[in-house]
Amino acid sequence: MTQMLGCGCQPRPPKYPGTISMACRSTNQVITSLGLATVLLAVGSGGCTSKDDERSGDRNRAPEQVAADSSAGSGMAGASINELRRMSQAHPNSAYVRYLLGVRLREGEQCEEAIQVLEEAIALDEALVDAYFELAWCYHSLRKPLDQVRVYERLLGKEENLPTEVRGSLHTYIGNSRLQLAIRGDEASGTRALEHYRTAQLLTPDAHGPILGEGRTLIVLQRWKEAEATFRRVLQSTPGPRSEALAYEGLANVAWYARADRKAAEQFLAKARQADPTAEWAIREFLAPRK
Repeated sequence: MTQMLGCGCQPRPPKYPGTISMACRSTNQVITSLGLATVLLAVGSGGCTSKDDERSGDRNRAPEQVAADSSAGSGMAGASINELRRMSQAHPNSAYVRYLLGVRLREGEQCEEAIQVLEEAIALDEALVDAYFELAWCYHSLRKPLDQVRVYERLLGKEENLPTEVRGSLHTYIGNSRLQLAIRGDEASGTRALEHYRTAQLLTPDAHGPILGEGRTLIVLQRWKEAEATFRRVLQSTPGPRSEALAYEGLANVAWYARADRKAAEQFLAKARQADPTAEWAIREFLAPRK
């Protein structure tokens, strides 16, 4: 039976349209509509805050509701790292330009430098929410889940006005990182992962991710009956194809680790492949692999 490392539950870099701080929104709109050259005028020497934002009270920087699938800086798709470096030097008070540079560096797998630049962006504007997510993704790329947890907890602690959906996602991501630490042998992180997954379920009751994360954590903690019941709860809630497949894969792992029942595990994996044939479903290395 195939053995695969990790739990496969980390998200790609989270993009929450509208979570860029309100103070940066007008700059972002200028960038999107007019392109790179115009940003030099839009940013100016006062960072990313427009006078209209100041007058309207947008300096509170409460994140907007999570909505359409757009990404910050989409209008600067042609901006190179070197161009953004020059812009950052020319406009040292612009958190937004530093954020964009950090994104480009992270995309270029220059995560160590990206971390430094993103921290500079956050220091200039602590409500630049997407910068925290990019920062956490850098730590994910560097396989530093504890540092990921610290980034997410910083954001939860500083932003009281985050939308409920974003707060739920943050608890899920902390759970994911804690689960990675639990897989490495940190049992206390497993217990804390459960707490975050269950908080996420209260905040986002329609999401299956926190339930699946809870089930996987229960496998790591060897709480087999609870794990099985958790995965079956997903199947009883009319899940989408991927969530259904993940639930069946979870049941396969329970059958394998708890009972060494190869036949049942293979049957559950077959159901996972039937639910979602676009991915590979297998036994994961939550525990020491069976021979």
